[in-house]
Amino acid sequence: MNKRYCLDASYAPTDLTDITTEYAASGMQLRKVAADAFLNMAKASLQNGTPFFASSTYISYEDQASYYKSISSQLGSSLADIYSERAGYSDHQTGMAVNISATYEDNENITSTKVYEWLQKNCADYGFILRYPDAKKDITDKQSEPTHLLYVGKDLAKKINDSNLTYDEYYLLYLSTWYDAKEIPASDIIESTGCNDQVQAQKTEASPSPSPSASAS
Repeated sequence: MNKRYCLDASYAPTDLTDITTEYAASGMQLRKVAADAFLNMAKASLQNGTPFFASSTYISYEDQASYYKSISSQLGSSLADIYSERAGYSDHQTGMAVNISATYEDNENITSTKVYEWLQKNCADYGFILRYPDAKKDITDKQSEPTHLLYVGKDLAKKINDSNLTYDEYYLLYLSTWYDAKEIPASDIIESTGCNDQVQAQKTEASPSPSPSASAS
């Protein structure tokens, strides 16, 4: 999810699975495929001596709406849009996103911890990507949230990780067709990513129809 694509209020995963409190705060749930992958990753990290636990997982549309309203009332909608998401625009509603907390290290400086170093090197092996890198916040429209991981499956996670692109960039260049030829990046940008062949294929498929609406999932 991002500020262009969202889920509607009726969407809720049907296979949410509880994560044992050995590796999560109480009440944490993910879709089964993501929950199984998270447990395998958490166990491997524990064996490595860099344990962490799930501190935020599935959030319903209604709960996200309530949370956003609370933040907005305190900070105003402009800042709330920076530090939170409106209902429907959160990865957490998919049941595939998890925020982690280091068990024994400083979570205020998570990017300097051994846990974060381990995740950078290994999370893709379990199907997860670091969703919002600080260096790409102008692209993701999201303030740095280094503890936020998204499950996309092992094959796709490795491709995204190897590309050094954000999920947003990778999605537009590799996974989506352009609905409007005007959205195709400039040639120098395309060449710098090494995605030229894929973009040429996308150009062939591009049409003058409108861009996808915010209700696209």
